[in-house]
Amino acid sequence: MRRSTEEIEKLLSRHEDVIKECSERTLAKLLDYSPRNYESCLELADAYLILSEWEPCETVDFYYRAFEASQRAAEINPEGLSAGTWDFLGLNFGLSGQHHNAIKSYKRAALLEPENGMHHIHLACEYEMVEDYRNAIKSYRRGLSKPIQIDEYRPAARNNLARLCKRNRSACRADS
Repeated sequence: MRRSTEEIEKLLSRHEDVIKECSERTLAKLLDYSPRNYESCLELADAYLILSEWEPCETVDFYYRAFEASQRAAEINPEGLSAGTWDFLGLNFGLSGQHHNAIKSYKRAALLEPENGMHHIHLACEYEMVEDYRNAIKSYRRGLSKPIQIDEYRPAARNNLARLCKRNRSACRADS
């Protein structure tokens, strides 16, 4: 459901903190943006992500809108996206069951930031979803050998790798 300009303005008026955090230019893009303009789509996605933090009842709607705007930006200029945006796209593709698109997005994120272990671990999870265990094992190993921003993920990734190796001994040995 698309919100009218008036509805968005009402939501914004209830949250002065959002207005302080968003630049006037970004808020203007939220209300009037060009779906064919790369920067405009990214600014719109950022604005919706900020709104999702400030309006809990609307979080899912705003988060989905951020995903849509990021997708449009990727279609317009895939080379211009950051690793973080590719990771965000991968997450949302995965959540919506589009695992092959998630894999493509996480691969782009890992290419842009090869030393970020989280991109490799996210990629491994998607490989598991499509039952590509050999690539899942490789990606878990790559991710675990690199820094991970949220260290609580490391034990889960180790457990996932151990589980995969136990089930797929030949794939695990071939890739060690």
